[in-house]
Amino acid sequence: MMPSSRPSSPPGKPVLRQIPLTRLMGIFDRAAIVKRFTWKRPLDFMWAVWGIYEKYFQQATVMRYYPVNLDVRNRHCLVVGGGGVAERKVKTLLECGAKVTVITLGATERLQAMASEGSIDLEFRGYKGADLNGKFLVIGATNDEQVNRRISRDAARRGILCNIADRPKACSFVLPAIVRQGDLLVAVSTSNKSPAVARRIRQGLEKEFGPEYAVLLKLMGAIRQRLLSESKSPEAHKRTFEKLLDEGLLEMIRHDRTQDMDALLEQVLGQGYTWKELMKGVIKFRN
Repeated sequence: MMPSSRPSSPPGKPVLRQIPLTRLMGIFDRAAIVKRFTWKRPLDFMWAVWGIYEKYFQQATVMRYYPVNLDVRNRHCLVVGGGGVAERKVKTLLECGAKVTVITLGATERLQAMASEGSIDLEFRGYKGADLNGKFLVIGATNDEQVNRRISRDAARRGILCNIADRPKACSFVLPAIVRQGDLLVAVSTSNKSPAVARRIRQGLEKEFGPEYAVLLKLMGAIRQRLLSESKSPEAHKRTFEKLLDEGLLEMIRHDRTQDMDALLEQVLGQGYTWKELMKGVIKFRN
């Protein structure tokens, strides 16, 4: 009789490797199968075989990384390194509102310009463990493997989030390829199996999700805030937003059909809801 508990499986490893040989032999014990099922009940027999396959042979994997969006606004973040990779990491952190310190022996012209503008703190020197004091996260982007390993170890000891460029085993988080249009953020990760594949997927998504999505989200956000101010619960107007999308609001925005948008907004939401009123202060989208 087979035990009821399944063998534990390390992350990403198939359960098959955990099954002892004697247990595998028991699973396919011909006498046991024939005893329970006969060829007069072929469907039952097929389901039994499928059940065995599904339970013991399908690769039962778990996600390697937990997907999450970090709020780094006004958080102190450290980037060690001053090359092109470090520059891209710094740019993204700044776009998210982080306070960035860069420590490096040499920096790109753009990083130096950012420092001159006061956007970042730039220090030309080597990394020290004390540099992690008060930091929310650290990104290592140097060409020195020994320094990268030190950063990873120091961060782990202090419980600080750490990413080492192109070294997933040294990271406590990894950075996906992203597509951004205003408040829309689409992240693509291959769990570091193939950055090239993630990049190709991102390029495809960039063609599908154009700047009209940024405008759509601004408009939807403005409508939502107005409805909430009128004491209407989010659940009550769920169908309202679905109807706006079903009726082609996105296409109207994409082709700048303002009159059609006004007609749709009035039809679905009532008088007083117009493109101009809702989008006050927002730059009008054009192709």
